[in-house]
Amino acid sequence: MKNGVKIPVLADVSLHGLAALHSTMKSPFFELHVDSFEAGSSSSFVDADNNSELVQMAKKSYIVEGNEVEKSFISDSWANIFDDTHQFFHGGVESVRIALDKYRLRTGYKLEKVKNDLSRLTYKCCSKPNFECSWRLLQYCCSRQKHTCGVGMRVRSPTVKKRLVDHMIHERVMHNPLIKSHDIIDYFKLDVGVNIKYHHAYNGLEVSQDAIFGDEVKSYTHLTWYVTAIRDTNPDSYVDFDYNDATKRFHRLFICFGACKEGYRLCRPMIFCDATFLTGRFRGTLMAATCLNSDNEFYPLAYALIPGENIDHWTWFMKNLKKVVDDREITFITDRGEGLERSIPEVFGSQAHHSYCYFHLKQNLPINKGHEKYKQVIECYRKATYTLSPLRYDEALRELEIMGCGWVANYLKGVEKEKWSSAYFPGCRYGYVSSSIAESFNNWIRKEKKLPAFALIDIT
Repeated sequence: MKNGVKIPVLADVSLHGLAALHSTMKSPFFELHVDSFEAGSSSSFVDADNNSELVQMAKKSYIVEGNEVEKSFISDSWANIFDDTHQFFHGGVESVRIALDKYRLRTGYKLEKVKNDLSRLTYKCCSKPNFECSWRLLQYCCSRQKHTCGVGMRVRSPTVKKRLVDHMIHERVMHNPLIKSHDIIDYFKLDVGVNIKYHHAYNGLEVSQDAIFGDEVKSYTHLTWYVTAIRDTNPDSYVDFDYNDATKRFHRLFICFGACKEGYRLCRPMIFCDATFLTGRFRGTLMAATCLNSDNEFYPLAYALIPGENIDHWTWFMKNLKKVVDDREITFITDRGEGLERSIPEVFGSQAHHSYCYFHLKQNLPINKGHEKYKQVIECYRKATYTLSPLRYDEALRELEIMGCGWVANYLKGVEKEKWSSAYFPGCRYGYVSSSIAESFNNWIRKEKKLPAFALIDIT
């Protein structure tokens, strides 16, 4: 009241502004008269139009051809989702529950379940006793009544059900298994139009992943069914399923489909082998044998799921691989892993020739990139690798010694030249000196590496 004139205060913002003004003017006091009190006023009230800080995003607008256009959100229609009476939900009771989750998230009203059985679903507004609200949801139908409890009954942080988050992101998770909780938060903020917290996104993502890809623990049990299905429907396929007979605990699994086995006979007898670590709950390793098709694209031949990479598992893998390839001489191009170095000659003997990857050996040269003669050293190494003449090979190593990098030449002399230099390699590499094809396979399954075992094997 100023000079006997009333100044109306319509919202909390006006009251805060009035208090700040008097504080600036250092007024000792001011009078505040309450003429009327509307139902629904409470400390949880944020804004009559904007619902709550969690529910409603700040409206965004854009200038399109000189006109201001307000950005639309997926959640814009959620507040009116029950406006039509006698509407039919094709998804049954589950679709009604999801609709209720959308409604309370968008409006901020708390809803209480009154009855839920096979014949009737009843919800009511969970208002305070002295502000009884007439809003009801009865038998899948809702009367077009408005809430009479006032906007003050809306809560600051409405419940975000994980089934709602799952419903909104299900297809996104299916197409992108690597999606993160922060990506889901951004999706809800920018596209749906509501804010959700990290644990809401995390729990919803977990539900989606379990529904799409299966449970991590049960996935190993499902492998038994999967192996049986392969043998029944793909009789030409080769499978070696190794598990503990007493405990039935999974050990390792090798798979080569019949079509891949037949296709290999039309490919060059050159196999790229590598192993990649899995990032799921139980970790593990995926081994793969990859070839090249006629278009020089990678051709998956066989793969195996094992607990970890070691000599024993590589020997087991090679023994199984030998059962699916033909009698042609094979060229293996791999990194210098100890398991591969020992298992290939042990299993294949004179049928196979083992070539080291050019880039892997290059990365292990004892010289830093910052060295003044690094480029000259790499050029000499390239010449020694690609030359078909033993004389040129010797010249390349001699150049290293002349330029003062004899330690690099000694390192290369310590590596079997029959496994990296074209001048001495006994087999045929068809112009390939690197295992980049194996890396292509690793990139191909990059998104699936975190999946449960059954889903990973099925997708691969």
